[in-house]
Amino acid sequence: MDEIEAWEGLLKWCFAQQNLDNDPTKWTKDDITKIERSLHRFIPLIRFYNIKPTNFFYKVYNYKDVLPQGLIHDLLEFHIVPDIKPKTNVASSRNLKIKLDSTIIQSNHIPLFASWIDRKDSSHYNNKKIPYDFKLLYHSGQDGFDAASFHRNCDNKGATIFVAKVQDSTQLIGGYNPLDWNGNDWKTTRDSFLFSFVVGKNISTAN
Repeated sequence: MDEIEAWEGLLKWCFAQQNLDNDPTKWTKDDITKIERSLHRFIPLIRFYNIKPTNFFYKVYNYKDVLPQGLIHDLLEFHIVPDIKPKTNVASSRNLKIKLDSTIIQSNHIPLFASWIDRKDSSHYNNKKIPYDFKLLYHSGQDGFDAASFHRNCDNKGATIFVAKVQDSTQLIGGYNPLDWNGNDWKTTRDSFLFSFVVGKNISTAN
């Protein structure tokens, strides 16, 4: 189910409960208050940041009078201002089919990593459209926490992303290497990068 379908289903239920038409131009102040109260406890369950810009404009923003104004402001900023990250921890898409073996990153990190690799600063990939296949190559807890184990698992495997958790904290740090891990010679590239998450599970805390 797409997130917009979940939102439209919630609205349909709400209007049926309140016996109102789905036409904001006809609502009275009392109608708006009733709808706000009916929707209030369900708003946190909708993944608004996963709704595509066109659907947001025509199918969400149209109901701005019954949604929290802070949420509307943050969503407008997210869709309009380049490089703005979500203000809240974004839940994974309901359609996500990414299988992860990692114990420190979650499925919602993957579209972000793919976007960074392709330098998509203003419009990130969503969970349905990721041009890369991410596979776990090395797990220090299973493969050994030493350089030899790392190179045994990662050499000659192409581009890699390394992620580590800072001990006794929620912080994650890591980097992207677009080149193979092989040989002892220095290599040069302009496409590598480093990153960190102040709170590992919250992609909005990325640096």
